[in-house]
Amino acid sequence: MPLRSRVRFARTAVVVAVASAGGTLAAGALATADAPSGLNATPSYSAVERSTQGPTDRVEEMVAVMARRFPDVAGVEPQGVQADDGTQAWVVAGERTTCFGAENDEGTGYTCAPNAVAASTALSVMERGDDGATRAAFLVPDAVRAVAVDGRQLAPSHNVVVVEFGKTAKVQALRRDGTAVTLGH
Repeated sequence: MPLRSRVRFARTAVVVAVASAGGTLAAGALATADAPSGLNATPSYSAVERSTQGPTDRVEEMVAVMARRFPDVAGVEPQGVQADDGTQAWVVAGERTTCFGAENDEGTGYTCAPNAVAASTALSVMERGDDGATRAAFLVPDAVRAVAVDGRQLAPSHNVVVVEFGKTAKVQALRRDGTAVTLGH
């Protein structure tokens, strides 16, 4: 199926996706709510910060693309993490912007948000299958204790939650302070 995107490179290189397509990794939506006032604008990802996993060549290429759009991430070393299910994910945290990405056989997708948003909710990279189901990897800051979807609460592993859900599922980031933020998809 064709991928609808702003930029398309060879399958073995980088895919910057802005719309879901069957079986293809795509940039996910951010939270539908603004960051709460008074929240520290710098996201904390303790598991990511402890990681020693280095980026792949595809991730290095993606960081170069991101740096052109978000100059504060230029020169920042991507930090990789692996979710419990084996999903390879990475984070690039600049002074004003946090970017999150994941890889699969189809390419590499990413999403970026201001640090104030990233600190209060989840960033996501999604893959939509032909059956309409979505598989998403969510990067959650330490302030988020779980992602809730379809009656399930999934705790993060290495600041990442990977979940599958249907078109009509309500997805929320549950914060440690007891509040919840609805995530778009």
